[in-house]
Amino acid sequence: MPAIADTAYPRLPAEPGPAELEAFTPEAAELAFARQRTRRPGPRLVLLVLLKGFQRLGYVVRIAAVPSAIIDHVAEAAGLPDAVPEIAGYDDTSYRVRLSALVRGYVGVAGYDREARGVAVRACIEAARTRDDLADIVNAGIEELLHRRRELPAFDTLLRLARSARALVNRGYHRRIAATLPSEVGARLAALLTVPAGASRSGWDQAKADPPRPSPQRMREHLAQLAWLHGQAVPDGAFAGVPDRKLRRFAAEARSLGAADLGRMAESKRLALMAALLRGQIAQALDDAAEMFVRLTTRMHNRAKEALERHRARHAAETDALVALLRETVLACQDQEAGPDGRLSRVEGLLLPDADAILAKCEAHAALAGNNHLPLLARFYGGQRAAFLRFLAHAAPVSTSQDRATEQAIAFLLAHRTDRRPKLRAAVERLGADGTTARRPLDLSWVGEKWWPLLTGRTARDPAPAEVDRRYFEICLFTQAVNELKSGDLCIPGSEEYGDYRGQLVSWEEHGRDVAGYAEQAGVPAEPGAFVAALKARLAATASATDRGLPENEHVEIVSGEPVVRRLRGREAADGAAFLERLLKARLAPAGVLEALADTEHWLGWTRHFGPVSGFEARLERPRERYLATAFCYGCGLGPSQAARSLKGLDRRHVAFVNQRHVTEADLDEAITGVIDAYARVGLHRHWAAARARPPTA
Repeated sequence: MPAIADTAYPRLPAEPGPAELEAFTPEAAELAFARQRTRRPGPRLVLLVLLKGFQRLGYVVRIAAVPSAIIDHVAEAAGLPDAVPEIAGYDDTSYRVRLSALVRGYVGVAGYDREARGVAVRACIEAARTRDDLADIVNAGIEELLHRRRELPAFDTLLRLARSARALVNRGYHRRIAATLPSEVGARLAALLTVPAGASRSGWDQAKADPPRPSPQRMREHLAQLAWLHGQAVPDGAFAGVPDRKLRRFAAEARSLGAADLGRMAESKRLALMAALLRGQIAQALDDAAEMFVRLTTRMHNRAKEALERHRARHAAETDALVALLRETVLACQDQEAGPDGRLSRVEGLLLPDADAILAKCEAHAALAGNNHLPLLARFYGGQRAAFLRFLAHAAPVSTSQDRATEQAIAFLLAHRTDRRPKLRAAVERLGADGTTARRPLDLSWVGEKWWPLLTGRTARDPAPAEVDRRYFEICLFTQAVNELKSGDLCIPGSEEYGDYRGQLVSWEEHGRDVAGYAEQAGVPAEPGAFVAALKARLAATASATDRGLPENEHVEIVSGEPVVRRLRGREAADGAAFLERLLKARLAPAGVLEALADTEHWLGWTRHFGPVSGFEARLERPRERYLATAFCYGCGLGPSQAARSLKGLDRRHVAFVNQRHVTEADLDEAITGVIDAYARVGLHRHWAAARARPPTA
């Protein structure tokens, strides 16, 4: 459950500074309003405090919750310092209701009534359609109420509305997904919850298990698990209209539940959670396989580049000899005294005795000239061909643009995957409208200039080659597939990391509906022409300011027309920083990991990000202690059994339960982000870095 500090719910500062107190200074019109509506100093001061608090918060604050510094400041500005002791009991009087109504009337804000509750409910439901964090849903309700000039209710009221809205929207998504599933798919998912005869685990346990990390040796096993997951998955159309964030949350909830827990759920929720988990598992398996494909291809190129450097080092003497021979040849050609016949004789004497060897050395050097490591790739390719082909067969990459050349080349390669001949016939067969089979050249427009001679044995592109070198064609295609996966020109259906980015784009209908509001919030023009003009003006102003500041900029200089950024010099440490650091090291008591976790949790409350993933489990007893023990157990890599032996009063089953049912990767990321942000806000890292960079003193 989010704390009030995690939301945009307005609060008064506990210890307001001078600038914050200035915002509570009553204006002349407000003082006149208070004098007209009250006769005694006490109610007048209460009215002014409630009014300034409402202007800051959007709701009528209790006098007991207002810091004394603010009350004293308002009293001093209104000339009512003697009335401060009189206002302590106004929170429990009926007079407060009248003063609150006066405040709402003055600022023009309606109270929180049935209509305002409907406004907040609709805003929370709309936010819950695409968001899952309760803090975000609460913020949406706050924003809409303030926009409609409505008073904010208590924070707990908004939190209950947000929780109910999220539950309502999630139930709707569960029913939508379940309604699209055919009956045979529902039966197949239900069968995963039972343990087959002779087996020790259910299919659901196999579905939740992470596929083995892929490698050339384990690729077959990894892809077998991927194929099994594909066999259990539901059609992609079942998730139409459900945001990815919701699906990830459903998958995380399903992962935390066992087969028995799912069996006790409503059918619609059970089917939706299981389908979401299978979708997430397939995406993770595809991402792992694609990452291995990219990593191994990159490593193959790196090894070829290292081999090129070694080759150059070994053949440096031959290169020097060729350069020396070229020099002698040029000198012989420039000898004017020898005459044409004499010059020709000298050149022939230099080249003809060893012409074949010289030509072979020149061709070997030319093949690798210009840092061209591509001819050396073949020696590092042999042991990975099968893994690469299996990956392409299971991943089935699809082009995201109208250029289908790479996609067609992959299909061509898979069709000839068993062909081991040195040359491949570069032609594809297509069935014509009349039923006849026609051959057309394979589209090789995706092949780069350095690759072309290796594939075809010539430099000219026309006419189209009849054959290509099989090995270099495969290596070139694998390299091109990696480059296009990285750039997004190729996508893997069902993958998360390498999926089709077009599915994340805003539709034209949504653009037309929301562009005006977005432009207003972003402070940019909504019209395309005005937006481009404003952006150009902003860039021109930034460039002009950069140009004006460049002569005095000691960190950037222009070298050969290019900006060069120098390394920034660290700030000098403050006097006495090194002495203070030595004192701290000498006097601070050593703290263990568990103590550090407990202290940071006390200061930052990072365990608030953890909680029952399923949403229907009972709360834990002493949850902070349980979460601290779980973070210590898995963060240190001990495991629940070892942690239970090391810490008294700790049960390994309780630790494993918390880790499975109350903690997700997303929750951990949010907790880590909060700790890092707090560390950056404190700013001690800058002083410590400066102290470390300072040269030692005698």
